[in-house]
Amino acid sequence: AFDLEGKRFYAIYDYVRDPDAKNYAGYLVYTYGTDCMKNSYALFDEYLIGTILVITPDGDVIFDSAGEHYRSKFAGYEKMSGHISGSYAEKGCIVNYTRDNTYDFITVGVIPENAIYQKVDILNEKITLVAVLCIASVILLTVLTTGLFAKRIKIIVRTIQKIQKGDFSARAEVGDSGDEVQVIANNLNIMSKRIDEYIKKEYVYELRQKDAMLKQKTDQLYTLQMQVNPHFLY
Repeated sequence: AFDLEGKRFYAIYDYVRDPDAKNYAGYLVYTYGTDCMKNSYALFDEYLIGTILVITPDGDVIFDSAGEHYRSKFAGYEKMSGHISGSYAEKGCIVNYTRDNTYDFITVGVIPENAIYQKVDILNEKITLVAVLCIASVILLTVLTTGLFAKRIKIIVRTIQKIQKGDFSARAEVGDSGDEVQVIANNLNIMSKRIDEYIKKEYVYELRQKDAMLKQKTDQLYTLQMQVNPHFLY
């Protein structure tokens, strides 16, 4: 690994043998810029916590997203020896690692515990906020529903009071919600209508009876008058 013009590079080399000779003819060198590693997860950078490193089996740091571990072996790399992946705690951090089976490189994630707790605190604040909003919504919905229910009940009560005073044309209009309140209002309206119809029917019947009796009395008086007049004339 080396620095060039402010950028970090990692080189892999191998010998090149001359087909006609037994000696090596040179080296074949592959050079990688570590920025390409950072670009590979740039889309997920806002979701990542802590530092990402790539180290060799000997602990040499090839890539460090924080730039703090170059030119020194990664502390604790001995704990990763002989393991494909794992996790351990060290100096207030959680270290997760996994080994590449092809080149034996180790990808390490170092997450400070306070960063984890900070995320948890933010999550708790969001959960608390959502819970408060839900409770407030339930209370508001309950108040509105109770107020609407009480308003419809008052309409029924006022209608009953009008019927008690003799106004049988009163009707309870509570909407078309289809609930128990509407059933009560509909039955009250039917009862009021039937009582009104019955009273009108009885009133008309009574008027007809009185009219018939009055007509009968008139006829009787007329007959009596017809009988009395000749007598006085005589």
